[in-house]
Amino acid sequence: MLPFALIESNPALSRRLGMTLRTVSGVKLVADYASVMELETALRERATRRALSQCEFALLGLNEAHAQDLRALRQVKLRVRHLIILGLVHTPDPAVLLPALQAGVDGFLSYPSAAPQLLALLEADTSLRAAAATTVVDWLRATKDTAFRLSATPVLLTQRERDVLCCLVRGLSYQLAAAQLGISLDTARSHIKSVYKKLGVNSAAQAVAYALRYELC
Repeated sequence: MLPFALIESNPALSRRLGMTLRTVSGVKLVADYASVMELETALRERATRRALSQCEFALLGLNEAHAQDLRALRQVKLRVRHLIILGLVHTPDPAVLLPALQAGVDGFLSYPSAAPQLLALLEADTSLRAAAATTVVDWLRATKDTAFRLSATPVLLTQRERDVLCCLVRGLSYQLAAAQLGISLDTARSHIKSVYKKLGVNSAAQAVAYALRYELC
């Protein structure tokens, strides 16, 4: 069973989500927090750090998330670097999606369809992190905010860096991107590292959001 954590401030919604997610085969809810700030505080305890070290991902309710929670999320991501954060949202609202991405959210799920969407990510023929990045593509493309996309490209990437970035947009893992581009895995990682540095981002989700916003792919 794959352990995961749930972060949701609405108690009733948290209970419903917990019950619904029990229907997803292969996962087990092992920790439940009312806010990211609560989780950040709990990380001072060895038991919490041990529990999260076993979790591959956490589900985070975003619609009622406050700015303090997003600041706390940055700290949580620094302390638990392997943890994939999947944000739960109702609608593709840029005012919710973009700050969440900047804070370190790796992908998005819909509240009503969290269980089947999570199952689809887990069954995807790629890593969970890469699969999560494809949800960023779907949600950002669904936004109705015409100001989201900009016509200018403020950062100049090499053609190979752009090719690798577009592989991320399509949800390919580093290994699949390297194979498709005919380069070694180490070379792909080097290009991705360079892309992150040039774009000023720290995750595949943030890189995908940037690529979509500036129409790089």
